[in-house]
Amino acid sequence: MLYHILNIITVVLACSMFIISRTKKMALLIIWMMCLTTFPSPVPLMKQIFILMPMFFFFSELKYLPQILPSLRQTVLWNLSIWMLFAAIILFLHSPHYNHSIVEAVKFFEAETICSYFIILFPLVLFRGAIDMRYIYRVFFFCLLALTVFGVLNLLFHRDVFIDFIYSGRAMSGAFEDLGSKYQYADRFRVHSMFLNPFDYGYICLLALLFNFYCRKLKFATRKEFLISLFGSIFGILSCNTRTLLLCSIVGVLVYFLCVYNIKQKVRIALIACIVGVILLNVFPSHTDYLGEMILSVFDSNSNVQGSSWEMREMQFLAVLYHIKDNLLLGNGKGYFYIDMGYAEGGLSTLVDHDLLGLEGVYLFNLLERGIIGTIFYYVYWIAIILLFHKLRKFDKSTTGFALALISSYLCFAHFTGELSSLAPTLFFIGMAYAMIKLHIHNNQTINI
Repeated sequence: MLYHILNIITVVLACSMFIISRTKKMALLIIWMMCLTTFPSPVPLMKQIFILMPMFFFFSELKYLPQILPSLRQTVLWNLSIWMLFAAIILFLHSPHYNHSIVEAVKFFEAETICSYFIILFPLVLFRGAIDMRYIYRVFFFCLLALTVFGVLNLLFHRDVFIDFIYSGRAMSGAFEDLGSKYQYADRFRVHSMFLNPFDYGYICLLALLFNFYCRKLKFATRKEFLISLFGSIFGILSCNTRTLLLCSIVGVLVYFLCVYNIKQKVRIALIACIVGVILLNVFPSHTDYLGEMILSVFDSNSNVQGSSWEMREMQFLAVLYHIKDNLLLGNGKGYFYIDMGYAEGGLSTLVDHDLLGLEGVYLFNLLERGIIGTIFYYVYWIAIILLFHKLRKFDKSTTGFALALISSYLCFAHFTGELSSLAPTLFFIGMAYAMIKLHIHNNQTINI
């Protein structure tokens, strides 16, 4: 019964894209990315909500395409999206699980275009600049509040009550079995709030941390909202209990403050951060040794703290090279890891080649399924994005600082853990930052950005 009710809610939300304003569409996309990633979808060819919501947004805007396309085509982001479309076409041609039928082909291009790299274009259609930012921040604030509430409950009960509720009455097996308490008895307890994976929860909290700093800097967030959001973000980053998120958070915050503030402000902020760090280490002395051991375990495969190490990643890399030795340029096609290697069926327990382990790192995944050519497409895309925002710094230091910090955080996360569900929210907020800058200079500059 609950499953059918959730299906109805999902369809109603998706269909509302056809009747609500563009500002509310933007808000609904943020709600989906932050809180609704676990909801089911009954729509044929869109059985996952991460496919359903972007596709329904796309369909709702089709009638405006003649007006939208001319302005989109003048942007660098459009050219980069077409670049990734070419990468998707190359991947499709050598993906036997998807190029044998029209139905599978549709699923493939949904996932590789509209629901991934084309998401960066959505804010260029929806966003009206500062006039929308206060509303967007309020939506973001309440989403983070919901995440924090369920995260705290997850921590207190050592079971994810939200995930239990969403999946109650549904027969799950293999990698999706007992999701509510899956991370209670894993190598170390991890909170995952409203997400299936604690890494996704931690990443969205890192994105929220950076967005919170940015909105406070531009006065879109009140002091009270900023402090509450700061608590929620830091709680999520720490409670997901992963080294990756700690490192990505340090990188993201450092890049943000280095890009946005002047030298004197940087020194002052660094001193405050050091003082706060010393206080926290003294307030929580029992966790200090564990934190140090957790970080050092990256380099020590014999550490008491389980997880990834450089030795394990080297083994994964060699395993990937072995699997693509006959097709280095193009890889083995989309679905090779999940379908051919059996990971989708039951996770590590059904994985054919255990040297691949979790295949952690987007570069390993790209090499395995897309080969050297697909990997080059990926890195050219992100290098171009970085260079674009570096070029735009002279117009808006705060917005470009936020974008570059988010890109840095994403790249660290994707290379240490894998993309998981990080790509869509990353691209969406990067697109919003780009739209903000573009609107700032629209009336004063003639260059195409």
